[in-house]
Amino acid sequence: MKWFFLLVVFFQFKTESPLEFNSTKSETKSEQKEELDPRLIGVWEPILTIRDGEIYPDKSVDEKYLISYQKNGNVVMDIRAVREMTASTYTSNVDFPIFKWKTVEGVLETSAYKGSTGQRIPNSDRKRYYFKGDTLVKSVDEFMFFYRKVQD
Repeated sequence: MKWFFLLVVFFQFKTESPLEFNSTKSETKSEQKEELDPRLIGVWEPILTIRDGEIYPDKSVDEKYLISYQKNGNVVMDIRAVREMTASTYTSNVDFPIFKWKTVEGVLETSAYKGSTGQRIPNSDRKRYYFKGDTLVKSVDEFMFFYRKVQD
């Protein structure tokens, strides 16, 4: 049954493209409004990853790594995902990063900060996002990530 659901989601989104990055407005960065989109607040479970129009194997989907966007701008990531990230960046397992999120003009930006010092870790994660029914879709380059809300 799970594969049937995923195939339906896949074919439904395969023909639709995410929001375009090009805006018809000519705004400077200072004019763009940063906010926390209330529709994102809650706990999300990844259900599907697509790369170049094809289903792409993704450990976060297989292992059901949850991600929580909180009202105060914090992001709580599944501890398994955090451990993998800290291992790949040679960050101490004791110094787990703190994650913050914000939205600007249809872009979800997640930034990481060192837990002990509060120092920002370079390379924020920026993805276009939109909602299709009750599904959150995030996209970057050739990837599309699909999530379902499991808790408000």
